[in-house]
Amino acid sequence: MIPLLLSLLACNRTQPESPVVQDSDTGPFYAPAVDCGERVLPEQGTLYRWPYLQNPQPDGITVMWGTTAERSATLLWGADASLGERATPQVQAITDLDPLMNLQHVTLSGLEPGTTYCYGLEVDGQVVASGLSFQTAPESPRAPLRFIALGDYGNGSPEQMAVLEAIKRHSDGVHFWVTLGDNAYTDGLHPEFQEKVFAVYQELWLDTPVMPTPGNHDWRAGNLTPYQDNFTVPRMVAERDEQEAYYIWQWGALELLALDSADSLLNVSAQDGDELDWLDQVLATEQERWRIAAWHHPAYTGQPNRTPELQVVLGLRPAVEEAGVPLILTGHNHMYERFSNVKADQKVEQGSTFITSGGGGASLYEIGPNELLDVNAQAHHFLLVDVDACTIRLRAISSEDAVLDDWSTTRC
Repeated sequence: MIPLLLSLLACNRTQPESPVVQDSDTGPFYAPAVDCGERVLPEQGTLYRWPYLQNPQPDGITVMWGTTAERSATLLWGADASLGERATPQVQAITDLDPLMNLQHVTLSGLEPGTTYCYGLEVDGQVVASGLSFQTAPESPRAPLRFIALGDYGNGSPEQMAVLEAIKRHSDGVHFWVTLGDNAYTDGLHPEFQEKVFAVYQELWLDTPVMPTPGNHDWRAGNLTPYQDNFTVPRMVAERDEQEAYYIWQWGALELLALDSADSLLNVSAQDGDELDWLDQVLATEQERWRIAAWHHPAYTGQPNRTPELQVVLGLRPAVEEAGVPLILTGHNHMYERFSNVKADQKVEQGSTFITSGGGGASLYEIGPNELLDVNAQAHHFLLVDVDACTIRLRAISSEDAVLDDWSTTRC
């Protein structure tokens, strides 16, 4: 039955032509560096949650932070350390934190692409943070970039902290993070997000945006409300009141397909605009940028007790394989695995590469054999990914700085 369903799904998809890589745009892709002055971090008690960056675009970005209920805050920002602009945030009360938190955000627009701006925060008339910076996304589809990918991480363990320390040692030149699900253990609740995610990564996320994907633990309470409260992602379906758990986002030479691999993907009665229909429409269009997909549940694995979920095998995997997406990043299984040049459970001359990276901090799983498997490792780790117009290079780096895998692909 499964091979038949796979065939039917594949027949309904139109594979786009290979991307055309233009040679005309050679940069510069990023504006010169800006001196934002002395870096002043929030003292204890001034903020509930340090500021963090969301959804950078060529012309804008969202800055988020949290205060206690009785405090008001203002975003200070500008093209230099003088911070000549002020913005009043929108406020959402997060009532299932004790004490209550006012989660605040400002979305800036009209900015220049690939440009660094300075920012800080003023609380009750006192500047509590300054010398911080954010960068807008470059506009050119040839602009190079570096990002960190991290899966199954927010559990508060010593292993999570060890991976964090390794990330700090390799954070130079990183433009943003991508999460691969299971952001907050065990139930994806607001207290878990605050204690095990935002309080842990607060210093790195001051200047580096994070683009999330959800996992089963983020869905554990039966909804994605805390996850969607805490993260701001591009809206895909304007008619809906809530933002989606999936989105498409671009930074330079990368187009990220951030997807939700929940069971509801196989609900054939889903309303118009459901994720698989949307994904097919996206993949049917030609794109000069490298497409990289990210979701939580793996498409291939050698782990003996955590086989791929049906919604991935019947839905997401055939979609990206038929479209020739070169790299897919997943989590869920707490290990590292790479399956290169695969399609429909077979090795092919030129196929997709699937990475399982669930080693961000949660307890490790047993690794096992699979005839399609190229590399695996039972180790806590993160991914460091470099992308330019011609090449993707991915390194899996352990919490002890060992390079578990070094993979690349090129198209020029």
